[in-house]
Amino acid sequence: MRIVVTEQGVLIPKNWLPDVREVDIQKDKDVILVKPSPARDPIQGLGADPVECGSADGSEHHDGYLYGGAAT
Repeated sequence: MRIVVTEQGVLIPKNWLPDVREVDIQKDKDVILVKPSPARDPIQGLGADPVECGSADGSEHHDGYLYGGAAT
């Protein structure tokens, strides 16, 4: 398929990227590679927005608070 390059660049048909939300684009000399980005794992965002819990040692003794043991 040939695609015309406009002032904005090129448009890749959506049906070439089913169920893709983001892509990574790499350019190496005369090759442009467009590939789906891996889905971001929500666990990587843990701790990004901490909240106050009213405990000065909550991060050090979290097991005691979570599982009912006394924090020592």
